[in-house]
Amino acid sequence: IVEIGHDGSEHLWGSVREYNPPEMIALNWHIGLPDTSASLVEVRFTKVSDNQTRVELTHSNWEVFGEKAQDMRNGYNAGWVGVFEQAYFNACSGVSS
Repeated sequence: IVEIGHDGSEHLWGSVREYNPPEMIALNWHIGLPDTSASLVEVRFTKVSDNQTRVELTHSNWEVFGEKAQDMRNGYNAGWVGVFEQAYFNACSGVSS
């Protein structure tokens, strides 16, 4: 997974660990760190009705960060709200940010 910045710069965020559409995707997540320091991000999709899908994100493997694990977890917990809960929701709803 690569982020391409407005200036064309590329930043490696992680790699796909498992891909099982339409149910789930699992990612080795290591933004700005070596891939040996990857946490695990799993996103699961469950059909609720014909026009509703439950999307659940689980971020784990915090122990890979050692003494910084709690700080990393706190930072990501706050970050996922903006990235996943707000931006992803807006994208799925057709709302521009």
